[in-house]
Amino acid sequence: MNAVTMNQTPPCPECGAPLPKAGYAGLCPACVAGALAAVWREDDGGGSAAGEAPRVPGWTLETPLGAGGQGVVWRGVMEDGDAVAAVKVFRHRTERDDRSGRDTLLARVENEAALLRKLDHPGIVRLLDAGFTEDGRLFLATELVEGCDLQRLLQASRISADRALEIAAAVADALAHAHERGVVHRDVKPANVIVSAGGGVRLVDFSLASDSGVPPSVTLTAAGLALGTPYYVAPEVMAGKPATAAADLYALGVLMYEMLTGGPPVGRFARVSQKAGLPREVDGLIEALLAEEPGARGVSAAGVAERIRELRRLLATGAARRLRRRRWRMAGAAAGLALLAGGIGYQLPRTPVAARLPLVNASGFPNPEAATREAPFTNSLGMIFIPVAGRPLLAAVHETQRKNWAAFMAESAEWSEPLEATGGPRKPSRTPVNILTALGWVKAGTAGDPVYDAAGQDANLPADGINIFMARRFCAWLTWAEQRTGRLGPGQLYRLPTDEEWSALAGVADETGGTPQERHLSLAAGAVKFPWGAEWPPPAGFANYAGSEVRESVWPQGWQHLPLRSDAFPAAAPVASFSATEGLYDLWGNVWEWCESTPAPNMTKYVLRGGSWVDGGYQDQLRRDFRRMEAGSRRESCIGFRCVLEYKPAPR
Repeated sequence: MNAVTMNQTPPCPECGAPLPKAGYAGLCPACVAGALAAVWREDDGGGSAAGEAPRVPGWTLETPLGAGGQGVVWRGVMEDGDAVAAVKVFRHRTERDDRSGRDTLLARVENEAALLRKLDHPGIVRLLDAGFTEDGRLFLATELVEGCDLQRLLQASRISADRALEIAAAVADALAHAHERGVVHRDVKPANVIVSAGGGVRLVDFSLASDSGVPPSVTLTAAGLALGTPYYVAPEVMAGKPATAAADLYALGVLMYEMLTGGPPVGRFARVSQKAGLPREVDGLIEALLAEEPGARGVSAAGVAERIRELRRLLATGAARRLRRRRWRMAGAAAGLALLAGGIGYQLPRTPVAARLPLVNASGFPNPEAATREAPFTNSLGMIFIPVAGRPLLAAVHETQRKNWAAFMAESAEWSEPLEATGGPRKPSRTPVNILTALGWVKAGTAGDPVYDAAGQDANLPADGINIFMARRFCAWLTWAEQRTGRLGPGQLYRLPTDEEWSALAGVADETGGTPQERHLSLAAGAVKFPWGAEWPPPAGFANYAGSEVRESVWPQGWQHLPLRSDAFPAAAPVASFSATEGLYDLWGNVWEWCESTPAPNMTKYVLRGGSWVDGGYQDQLRRDFRRMEAGSRRESCIGFRCVLEYKPAPR
């Protein structure tokens, strides 16, 4: 290829003229100017008379809320109800007899409506209606958010770094929802971020949005030129390439820079750490988002949202650490003065210090290996993990909750194809769950996975009715989800504890035998048999066992329960309702917990540990060394699971 060909620029797609390197959005300056002039020649989006609101079928427009390059936004009230909306009336008009133009615009309206109806997220305004005004203009009616756009807030005053990151995380969450459904916003900027009176953040104006493989919907001009806001337009879009999710991430980086420094990044811009005195970790994220190459901007909007939240925690931790350092300096100065006054001087002996583990991983998330009991690891679902002494392992401080299971059910259905490729397919259980009735255990209806309300009053109860295969799928999904966003590294994974690990969690170190079957009821005759001590029955309030309260619910006649004992929970209790053992809640009682132990060659049973709310009348079931052996497909309303997080230790 000769030099002339290498330096030759592509032609303008509108007029065919050579496209200069400074071309805007892939167009030559003449076509850009012509497109803008065509828009500016349209009237102001009002009605047929000056100051008159346009007539929108089904809506009464009251007052204008704002105007932009695409049109005017009005406050509208639905004529057949009391719904209030933000009604955007676009400037471009199609004449009534222009059937071709009207059909083209109608197709765009339908595409626009289809895009917006895909989106159902608390950070995105909902579409209420779409169509044409009486004089041939397109209108879109979306829910009205009472508040102020971010552009005006930034013009009024600077916002704190913590608030800026909070807003950025909310925008990233909204973009993640859109991107996962194939929708690219293409016009992320402060004017399209609404901060409500209550502090909530909503992303608005998807009128430039596009769907993968679908032509642009309603855009700035009749020719369909998707012109965004200059500072926020990604380099590849400026060069004429189609906007992808990476273009939205670029705009998010510009938004973050402007919120944190007071202005957009222009030319060889200064780092945020230099202009705003923030940690260098903030530079790393923003510079990645502003990368020239789309592929260098991050894994996904969901991953970016998580990194922003980690930066918020880093800032909060840094502020607390600086305060502690100031206090120690003051205390040290006072101590130094006291030593000088007393004429005493000595040098403290030096002791070797082990290499410190990094607190964050390569993606900027907390490093699980660096977790301590005082500073535990918290995952994306809010599950808290503490280290297990002497093992490359963290244990969840409580049993997996119903709200955690609800998140798994929602996302594993949406991401079924990639999950199948990672070994964690979404396959509903074929075994019905057994529930306790006055007649004993009875199969409840048809097979299928349990469905819980993630925000309901029972969200903090342990996920029950789970067999071991379902529990394994949850662990596989959570591993995949957090590796996808960079929260976990390749050598880190969630799984069930083994039987031997479960004993270590519970502090049961005096069993004998090499297999779970051999360790079952293996404590020596003189050993302490119960987790609370040697005496029977357990003290009141020790754990969620079956006491006299079970008689208030369905309880089979003749079944035993703890005598003279009662608590507030006739069935499963919300996790962490009782005291912890070795820093872990509900190891004993509440629900049985599956252990990841391979059955012996002559057995088809798996191990359950810890007892449950159903147990209490039989002493052996409450022993520290008791194992319940069940088929892996067994499902009962008193069976759940606890996760552990395994990691590959870093070299020291």
